[in-house]
Amino acid sequence: MNTLATKILVTSLGLLLVACRSEAQGTTQPPSSSNRVATSDAGSALPPTIRRLAVDLREWSVTPDRQSISAGALTIVASNPGRILHDLVIVQSDAGPKDLPVIDGRADESKMKIVGRFQEFKSGEKEKQFALDVGRYLLICNLPDHYQDGMVAQLLVK
Repeated sequence: MNTLATKILVTSLGLLLVACRSEAQGTTQPPSSSNRVATSDAGSALPPTIRRLAVDLREWSVTPDRQSISAGALTIVASNPGRILHDLVIVQSDAGPKDLPVIDGRADESKMKIVGRFQEFKSGEKEKQFALDVGRYLLICNLPDHYQDGMVAQLLVK
């Protein structure tokens, strides 16, 4: 049996157990949030959520919630609690944080391997899914002068 089918089976059995327990206790309340499983509109169990990496963008820093992560599918949640616009560019590079070539106040994107990007946004959160291969990455805000002012962080993907 493949992994997805096994996870769906185990999740379904867990939901059945919770439903039986609720009936036996004479309650019709839904299971607590810790017992809930994400479902599609059709009601079937979905596979577990993809790993997440939170990245905080503020004047003048980029701060991921960890410095290394396993390769593969990943949801990056970019948060801008600052007062001005920021973007987030994910660059695969062995360069040090301050070693990217700069032209007109921005890191020169023509000389980088960009694997993803969040377009500029003001305050709030945005999230996107990416597939990152093993390697070294830089997370940068590449609006004019932001990279040079320290908006860069390293990320190791193992």
